[in-house]
Amino acid sequence: MKGYKCRFCGLKNDHMQMKCYSKPTGEYNKNGTEKMARKYVHLKCDEEYKNNEAFKEKELKELDELFTYLKKLHRIDTLDGRMMEKIQDLRNGTVVFNKKKIKRYKEGVPFRDILYTYEINETYINETLSNMVFAAKWNEFSYVFAIVINNINDSIGAASNKETVMNRREAIIDNNLVDQTSYSMDETAKYNNNKKDVLDISEFL
Repeated sequence: MKGYKCRFCGLKNDHMQMKCYSKPTGEYNKNGTEKMARKYVHLKCDEEYKNNEAFKEKELKELDELFTYLKKLHRIDTLDGRMMEKIQDLRNGTVVFNKKKIKRYKEGVPFRDILYTYEINETYINETLSNMVFAAKWNEFSYVFAIVINNINDSIGAASNKETVMNRREAIIDNNLVDQTSYSMDETAKYNNNKKDVLDISEFL
């Protein structure tokens, strides 16, 4: 019996105990049918697999937004390997111990917070770029990246406070809407009751 490897845990099993995810490849077989790319996941692993895929999709979207911002900021067509390594190390929380890099995975600063730090320090960064001359784009990137690292804790705190304020503001608006709705319903009920009283009295006239 042929076994399939689970894309989440890596263990093989019979396909009857697995869920298949398939999507077209854009290529075709000799008989004209479209080739499909298939992934197999244990039924017990499926929920964690879907959560992991959603997380990776979110990470990719946030990295793409940061990538686009940095290209525009530094006026470059792409980020080289050293630049991407710095960003990934900050995202992963990679540390250097005894001159050795200890790699981690997604334990550092989220891409959205890195981007936010660039954005709120944009005026200062642009002034710095206008007043300094760098030997190469790598030097420019590294200098600005150091500015971001020095300000990232304050930025995360500001972002957290901003989110808290927004959440409180939304809660206040929601509560006001509920209060207004309740008030309107009470007023309608009172009006209907008063109207009923008038009609009842008129019946005796």
